[in-house]
Amino acid sequence: MKKLLLLFVAFSLFCFIGDQFMCSPALGEDAFQYVYLPNGNAEISAYTGHDKIVYLPSTIDGVPVTGIGYAAFKDHDTLEKVILPDGFTSIGSCAFSGCSSLKEISLPETLSFINVNAFEYCRKLSALTLPENVTTIGDQAFLFCDSLETFSIPEGITVLREGMFLHCSSLSTIVIPQTITQIEDNAFAFCESLSEVKLPDSLQEIGRFSFGMCKGLTSMSVPKSVLSIGELAFSGCDQLTVTCIKDSEAHHYCLSNEIKFNKLPDL
Repeated sequence: MKKLLLLFVAFSLFCFIGDQFMCSPALGEDAFQYVYLPNGNAEISAYTGHDKIVYLPSTIDGVPVTGIGYAAFKDHDTLEKVILPDGFTSIGSCAFSGCSSLKEISLPETLSFINVNAFEYCRKLSALTLPENVTTIGDQAFLFCDSLETFSIPEGITVLREGMFLHCSSLSTIVIPQTITQIEDNAFAFCESLSEVKLPDSLQEIGRFSFGMCKGLTSMSVPKSVLSIGELAFSGCDQLTVTCIKDSEAHHYCLSNEIKFNKLPDL
């Protein structure tokens, strides 16, 4: 009877531990926690180390790793450099939020998706090269990246999301491709170092306060394709002169809001 009781207790304990293991994130190489995705791949859900340079694994326990999950590296203030291997396709929301020492991140050509607030408050990140396969960048992805100086938007992007570069006060050079159709609200607000912006002929909409308080902005070319410009789009841009086509939306907007402009004939 005593032997049966001991076997029952041991079996119950085994089931309890097994259940806890299955319900918790797994722990892989070098203090990476991960979760399984429905497609059989894995996603890094947390990093518990304190290294300055981190190489993300392409596999953990034999399972391909294809993404970084929500807030996986959030507030790791010792992190300075991150290298993502080929095969990674996504960076989750707030993935590197508050990584205040992060200066460099290497992204693979396989990357296609960057979620909202992914790099917010990475205040030492001065440059970032995005692969051409990136097709989505979420709202406020680079909020308060106030050391970011140059940025080139990949051609796969069609919309610059709300607050995408909000408070990137050192951003001085932005390359916007001919695929962009919309610039959402606050996209470049408080980018005080921007001096010149050339908007693509594909652009149709400029959102509210999208370039608000860009105090260093002196020149912008707005194409005839733009059909809508939101309220206060250029508020606080006291040095700005807009180059626009006669009788275009931009022309009428400048007249209505007392913004200096150079008028070109409609060719």
